[in-house]
Amino acid sequence: MRLNVLPRGKATVSRAGIKFKNLLYGSKRAIEEQWYTKLKNKSVSIVYDPRHLDRIYIPNDDGLDYETCILLEPSEQYKTDFLEDIVFHQQLRNELEEEERSKQVQLTINTDTMMEQIIKTAKEKKKNTLYKPTSKKEKLDAIRDNKENEKQINREEEKFDLSPPVKDEDAEIIDFATRKKIEEQPVKKGTSRLMEKLKRKRDEELGKDK
Repeated sequence: MRLNVLPRGKATVSRAGIKFKNLLYGSKRAIEEQWYTKLKNKSVSIVYDPRHLDRIYIPNDDGLDYETCILLEPSEQYKTDFLEDIVFHQQLRNELEEEERSKQVQLTINTDTMMEQIIKTAKEKKKNTLYKPTSKKEKLDAIRDNKENEKQINREEEKFDLSPPVKDEDAEIIDFATRKKIEEQPVKKGTSRLMEKLKRKRDEELGKDK
């Protein structure tokens, strides 16, 4: 008779158990008849006491008896709570989980943005700046190299060279038929020995004619 005055509700049979208000229940009959596999995702009518949700009741078809379902281990923490407390805790947990998911999403976005900025900054730095020595040894080596280059430039600019500048003279060739001199263009240094032989040969020929 008492069950008739208690509120009624709907529970769902799943592999994990009989689920009501996100709490999991189990019963001897459910195990024996393999409800968790045969009646998976099936809705069943139940009767419950909002002040004692450590158990719920499934009325038999004849209405004369009922199957008692008790809280399973994953939901035992709520066995002494009223329904309104359980609903409040579940809502609070859902809000906290949603807030945590939002934080994770925002953290991922911020991380991606930060990485993109780091990569962009690195590319710009590489593009717009030259390599600069960082360690003390590198700085000293760079200063030493610069001084050596400067000394070499100054040495070339300040050195004295007293030797007279070399001028290319026009070579003269005699046409033996007309005895006239023919001026040629300046001869390259590489042909100076050949020209000397030609001059000697010319002088010898002229001596014979005299």
